[in-house]
Amino acid sequence: MPARTLLLLLIMAAATSAEAQTVSPASSRAVATPASGRATVAWTLKLKQEIRWQQVTPAGTLLISTDAALMGVDIERGQMAWEKAELGGLSADSVRSIEGSLLVEAARPGLLLIFDPVTGAGLFDSRKLGLAEIVTRRVLPQTGTLLIHGRRAAGPPVVALYDLVTGDQRWASETLFEQTEPKKKGRRSGPGPGATCVRRYRAGGSSGWA
Repeated sequence: MPARTLLLLLIMAAATSAEAQTVSPASSRAVATPASGRATVAWTLKLKQEIRWQQVTPAGTLLISTDAALMGVDIERGQMAWEKAELGGLSADSVRSIEGSLLVEAARPGLLLIFDPVTGAGLFDSRKLGLAEIVTRRVLPQTGTLLIHGRRAAGPPVVALYDLVTGDQRWASETLFEQTEPKKKGRRSGPGPGATCVRRYRAGGSSGWA
């Protein structure tokens, strides 16, 4: 079957005879008789491009990659749910699920997208912050947020927090990892030149990090 012409999803259909269960009075042991089944075509999806690879995400969406786009298919209905042309031609190892969530990330040089595989809704796009490299991306389930730490081609690194439900950016900071000045004579000792410093502050009886 040519990969470019159609995609078939097969399901097992139950046979007409129902599963039978008998009980032996002597042993009181249940004996189940499994029903036979056969594979039938649930739906057919025709594509214009040749399929590079396909995989099912933990969220239950079928991902299909072609040279033109990355697509998400609703397995229950056999319908295209979304399509992302900017992710066309990606290799299978460039698209993966994020640990601790049902989200999917897709990466190519100069671009990282994190999105909901069911709806295709984007939660993070590295181009919006001008990031050339992602150092850390972590889901924080306790607060329902996504933490991103990245570097630009020029300028300070950026740390940003995003809402997992809406995708809204809660905050972004370029000063969390700031460089300290070289130690000057007469001042008390502190972190050496070029050291990374994260400061903790107290105000009005509460504390926080900066």
